[in-house]
Amino acid sequence: MTKLTITEKQNGCFHAIPASLKKEIIISSYGKYMSRIPYFYDFPQNLIEEIVLLLIEEVYLESDVVVEASLSSDGLIIVDVGVLAVRSSVDENTQYLIDGDYFGEISLVTDESYASPSVVAMISCKLLFLDKNAFRNMMRRYPKLFFAMKEQIVSKFSPLKL
Repeated sequence: MTKLTITEKQNGCFHAIPASLKKEIIISSYGKYMSRIPYFYDFPQNLIEEIVLLLIEEVYLESDVVVEASLSSDGLIIVDVGVLAVRSSVDENTQYLIDGDYFGEISLVTDESYASPSVVAMISCKLLFLDKNAFRNMMRRYPKLFFAMKEQIVSKFSPLKL
């Protein structure tokens, strides 16, 4: 559980904080993740903040399946706290995702099918989910940035296309 979540749940004062200050706390807490993802490097700060406000917190317990193999994601998933195991049906090796790592970015820019491994929580995890539809709706105001991002992501994933 993150410090922000603990504060939200246990501190009665947090509920009395004005919405604008809560917004700043969320941007401060999660903005660092967005700024580390290469696809968002060229995005202006105000757009990064808008994207951060779209993030949805999701909690998974140990052994919960986050994404099943060969199923496309419904958006970008960022590990806030925890460890995820990435198991490919093709490769016997297991890779791990930790705080700040992300996956599912291809779903933000296309609905085409790509080979995807299964992702399972190794311990209790808090993930940040960016819904692809909410992201696409927001990016309609920034078509040049969206298509530049799409080009980057699709070129990275083209060998995995089904």
